[in-house]
Amino acid sequence: MAGLFLLLPFALTLLGGLVVAGVVLVRRTPSAALPLPVSLARRRGNVFSTCALLSGVAVLGGLGALAVEQRSEVLVLITPLWAATAHAVVCLLGELTWPRTTTRVRGARLVARGIRESAPPLLWWTGVAVGLLVVALCVAGTAVAGLRADSYVWTTTVLSASAGTFPGGALALPVLAALLACALATGAVLHRLPARPAVPCASETTDRELRRTGGHRVLRISVSAAVGTCGVLTVLWGGFFAVYGGSTDALGDVVDGPLVGVTEPVTCAGLLLVLAGVTVLLVPARALRA
Repeated sequence: MAGLFLLLPFALTLLGGLVVAGVVLVRRTPSAALPLPVSLARRRGNVFSTCALLSGVAVLGGLGALAVEQRSEVLVLITPLWAATAHAVVCLLGELTWPRTTTRVRGARLVARGIRESAPPLLWWTGVAVGLLVVALCVAGTAVAGLRADSYVWTTTVLSASAGTFPGGALALPVLAALLACALATGAVLHRLPARPAVPCASETTDRELRRTGGHRVLRISVSAAVGTCGVLTVLWGGFFAVYGGSTDALGDVVDGPLVGVTEPVTCAGLLLVLAGVTVLLVPARALRA
């Protein structure tokens, strides 16, 4: 029965992915309805997106297997962020090698472009907010990791204090390093998108949608990894609230601390964040119109 509950989230994610893939295929504009340069640009973006996803899955599988072998919770926590970093690096490679116009006569449009135009606002602000929240959780967790409750004296029995369960800097520093790498790689892609050469024979709207699709693809994976990591850190904070301020009696049984009532809502919020991180993966990019 426990195995069924563990496989249920993966089954739901797979089912949701299949549904989203079917919707995307139905909404997809046929290549024949697009100008040839636009069709080639979209195909090139799809190829690099697939390669980026494969590289992310490879890093996810490799680090995940290493984490299981070493039974390291640190590796488990930083694996999604490093997988998102690998995905962003491959996306950046695709943007840096974007082909330029090779015709003898070329034209150019004077259009002001910025990172905000290439990044979907909801994903952009979600990524910024969640990134700051992860930093705050790591810094606060490092600060409280060494705190211990005061000893309790009851009749002739001295109750020993229980330490907080947040791992502290041993976990926070690797998470912050992985988050910084993911943010830098993702930011490099978003910075490159407005500067890449325009697609020939494409209107300004079509060219903007192509850039926006590239920004959506890289942000979707990076934001999903950050939200999932934030959820796991929140669950760890729930465990911290469960034991902080408590103690152990003479028989070795744990006595709940004064903050134990906060444990359940904080843990539930963390699990909901993990589910939200999986949901972000299923958000499709806007379809390119003919």
